[in-house]
Amino acid sequence: MPSDASGTVADAHDSAARLHRAAFDVTENIPVGTYTMVLPPGGTMARFSFMSTRFLELTGLDRETAAADPLRAFACVHPEDHDEWVRKNAETFAAKRPFYGECRIIVKGEIRWITARSLPRELPDGSTVWEGVLIDVTERKRAEAALVAANRNMQMAAEAAGLGFWEYDVAAGIDSWDDRMLHIHGVSRESFDGRWDSFLHPDDRDVVMRATEAILAAETVFALDYRIVRPDGAVRHVHQHGMVIRDASNRAVHVAGVLEDVTERVVAERRRLEAEAAHRCELEKKLRASLAAAAIAHEIDQPLATILLQTKMAPRDGDAAGALAIVAEEARRVVATIDRMKMLLRSVQTEHVVIDLAPVVRSAILAANESAQAAGATLKTAGLERTAWVSGDEVQLQIAVGNLLRNAVEAVREGSAAGGRCIAVEVSASPDTVDVVVGDSGPGWSDAQQAAMPLTSTKPGGLGVGLFVVRTVVENHGGSLRFGRSPLGGAEVRMTLSRAPMPAHRHSGMTG
Repeated sequence: MPSDASGTVADAHDSAARLHRAAFDVTENIPVGTYTMVLPPGGTMARFSFMSTRFLELTGLDRETAAADPLRAFACVHPEDHDEWVRKNAETFAAKRPFYGECRIIVKGEIRWITARSLPRELPDGSTVWEGVLIDVTERKRAEAALVAANRNMQMAAEAAGLGFWEYDVAAGIDSWDDRMLHIHGVSRESFDGRWDSFLHPDDRDVVMRATEAILAAETVFALDYRIVRPDGAVRHVHQHGMVIRDASNRAVHVAGVLEDVTERVVAERRRLEAEAAHRCELEKKLRASLAAAAIAHEIDQPLATILLQTKMAPRDGDAAGALAIVAEEARRVVATIDRMKMLLRSVQTEHVVIDLAPVVRSAILAANESAQAAGATLKTAGLERTAWVSGDEVQLQIAVGNLLRNAVEAVREGSAAGGRCIAVEVSASPDTVDVVVGDSGPGWSDAQQAAMPLTSTKPGGLGVGLFVVRTVVENHGGSLRFGRSPLGGAEVRMTLSRAPMPAHRHSGMTG
């Protein structure tokens, strides 16, 4: 029995030793400093009885110095915090209460922030021991300082610009607004429930909430535009700009920003765009009317020219001479009227802006596609995927390209289908010019017709109206037309315009 009892005692000691060693290993390896301070019965200042390796690393102390004199251990405390730190410890020891404190320390010439927290318990001999932890909170304090500075700067800027200032504590989920924020949202401080998202316009809610999640996950500085709905039902447009403060683990801990009511600006911009659209629509109407007038004038012009020619060539004997003179005079009056009608087109000069000609040509092709299919023609394109910047009027240019395509469709319809009916459209750009080339597999032009272009037509009874319109548009843009034979075997028209520099906003990577 004695031997068994001694074995049990020895096992118990071994188990206790292992547990003690395991506890010590944990203490030495956790990422905070641990310590104990013991106050003897009747004492006024507790002394360190244990300091973990991490504790010594955080404070820059050596074990012997700290154990010998707690006041010498407190020597690492920043001079501005030292007296208050000693006083707080002395009060804790005297009252034998839990301790919590935060102060600056100087370690290897660097200022760091620490927090110390400990709980007291009585020992059998009447001593009191405080067991505690020491944590380096430098990164948190730096983030808080940055937040204070940022908030101060943002609030000053907000006040100067009439902006609303807000803060959001991510961990606590608390949203704080200044008076200007309340005014923008149309609520009083008493009625504000702290839920900023309750004001979001229903059509903007999902987009804004997804953007907010993305901002908290990865952004530092951000901007948002969205609409809010006030309690009285009024819809306002707002622009929000903010900054995210993150901790050492890159988690968002605080967000602050400013908010501007931009409703008047948005409404003014909308009105400007509507006015521009109305003006553009009016110009387009005038343009189409002038094109129609010019086309009619051209249709009348050619037979009148024939009449004038015949009156000059007709015999002038007897009563016929007087009648022919009257016809000639009236014909000249009509010609003069037609010339004035032609001027109508040239006088309608819409605003020229820098545009990409490629999508203009694509639109014209789309409009002509149905008639091309009806004619059994295949449309081939080239160069439409590249930008081709010119200065001009998009509507006029689309009408011009559309006329070229209509002429090509008519040409292939009249030609033989034996070799296939085809229309080719190409946009090409050089450093100085942009060309739009339309060719077809129709009968093409004779040398005499080509010399008379664009006043003649290959179509039976055609009067060259389409080409007249094209020529007038090209002249309005300072360009030129050239006529020749297409590689497809039919006619080819080359429209050449001056190349314009790329718009500035395209250089910056913005898209329209």
